[in-house]
Amino acid sequence: MSDIDIKDRSSQVEDVNTVEKGGLARTSWKGVAFTEQDGKSARRRVDFVLVATLTLYYFMSYLDRSNLGNAKVAGIEKDLNMKGNDYNIAISVYFVPYILLEYPATIMLKRAGPDRMLPLLVGLWGIVTMCQGFIKSYSSLLVCRFFLGALESGLTPCSVVLMSMYVRRFDLQKRIAVFFAMISLAGAFAGLLAYAITKDLSGKHGYEGWRWIFLIEGGATIGVALATCWILPRSPATAFWLSAPQRAALLAGLQDDNTAYIEAKDETGLLKGFNAILTNPVVPVYLFLNAATGFFTNGLPYYIPPIIKVFKLNSTCSNGIGLASVWAFRASEAPSYYAGSCLGLTSAVLLCVTPPVAALNLLRINRKRDREMESLDAGHVHVEGVIDDRDVRFRFSY
Repeated sequence: MSDIDIKDRSSQVEDVNTVEKGGLARTSWKGVAFTEQDGKSARRRVDFVLVATLTLYYFMSYLDRSNLGNAKVAGIEKDLNMKGNDYNIAISVYFVPYILLEYPATIMLKRAGPDRMLPLLVGLWGIVTMCQGFIKSYSSLLVCRFFLGALESGLTPCSVVLMSMYVRRFDLQKRIAVFFAMISLAGAFAGLLAYAITKDLSGKHGYEGWRWIFLIEGGATIGVALATCWILPRSPATAFWLSAPQRAALLAGLQDDNTAYIEAKDETGLLKGFNAILTNPVVPVYLFLNAATGFFTNGLPYYIPPIIKVFKLNSTCSNGIGLASVWAFRASEAPSYYAGSCLGLTSAVLLCVTPPVAALNLLRINRKRDREMESLDAGHVHVEGVIDDRDVRFRFSY
């Protein structure tokens, strides 16, 4: 483990600032020369090719997982003789493999490669979505929902990992925000599409409207997988849609971003690393925000369409929390769903209050570390080791 001397920090901080501002700390990579314009062009291509493809995958994923709510409006419960909480169970079955297989999927990504794994997953869950259009019983619906959750589980974590391989840390947040913003777009589009499908195709060729929802949306997902199966490279070094100078600029920027703060090998053990996560004051805040957001992304979309139908609103308005939020909407409380409404209101209030409080806390931590750094500089203190978010040299961005 190397030492970082205070007297050398000025040059290191200059490189860090260059990386944070989007500039480059060098002009060549393994003998390939590039300019700052090559770096900007590379980042634009990453956005328009890689990030856009992953965002489209997420759009299709959310469309296929939440279309059960529109199928409910179109009569799937009646046709499959579903009663009581059968609908809640059908939703819950999806989340069991989804939760359990997220981490193993990231390990598989490293072995199989994103160029093969992600398009294959998208195509397979498109097939499963289409299979829901041919089911004859409630048990078949449960089987399809289970495999749909298993196949979609790897998309979100693998997409974030893949974006982090191409995008520098201080640029990554915006891309992830756009990625998750597809939830809102997919929710609005799902209702309009389901309305058009059930209006024009219900009863065609002997298939009910809800079957056509699964068939058309699943077929569209398969089409997306086939159309994009050649786009994702295995690594940044093999990105064919980048020129040699653009690829060199991208790789150099990524290396500078990684080494600007990290000057030594991290020898922290797995147990110590896990304990550091649990004791980090920032982590629980974001876990809480993610859980509160889950109500609106993973629970409410399944119940908005049937609620709107009960109150006799126009079907074009039907648009799209985790496993627990699904059971806040019990069949016995329909159509008011008092527990679900209270949970939604509470989540909304907390989501409005928590982010500014968290930002103020990060600002407080940054200012405290600024004062600590001033005292270290004044005392010519040597700083050792790997920088993480607990280090006095680390600054949070928000």
